[in-house]
Amino acid sequence: MAIKERIIRFITNPQVLLCLFVLLAIGASVAELAKGTKADTQTHYNNFMIFRASFYNLVNGVDLYINHPTQYYDLYKYPPVFALFFGIFAWMPVWLGLIWWNILNSVVLFSAIVSIKRFTDKQRAFALLFVVVELMTNMQNSQSNALIAGLMIWAYNCFESGKVARAALFIALATFIKPFGLVAAALFLFYPKK
Repeated sequence: MAIKERIIRFITNPQVLLCLFVLLAIGASVAELAKGTKADTQTHYNNFMIFRASFYNLVNGVDLYINHPTQYYDLYKYPPVFALFFGIFAWMPVWLGLIWWNILNSVVLFSAIVSIKRFTDKQRAFALLFVVVELMTNMQNSQSNALIAGLMIWAYNCFESGKVARAALFIALATFIKPFGLVAAALFLFYPKK
């Protein structure tokens, strides 16, 4: 087997790509944590701190949508359900929660792309490698965009497989995180069994 074929086989191997996505999530998290704090409450992973504090604010009955300058910089702009969901990560130490948050974003997007049935192995690998730069930006800023994109792709995959209820679940999850997840609801127009 030629070297070029071995390289292509290695790069298109789903296990190798999954390891890459998980390692990138860990690397991005550690790099942002290592930068420390910019100001009193502003970290390089400020979005994570917003999400984390929103859980505690929600369970303590504190208004989510006002400034909380002692907790984080900026405003919380997500539905309350997302704050509740984020409790999974909020109870962990910050460093561990940030790593798992980025791994979740990375793995959901990875699994959604890998599950697209119309793609060949090479097309899957290309799609995964194509999104890596945006994924890294997402993880360096501890955003939820990769998670939303993954859920929307999962909804598409379910529609393609005739699993409309499951597709609706993925759309609902995306919408509970960020309202623009509702855009995926337009897919209902193109599939039977609405």
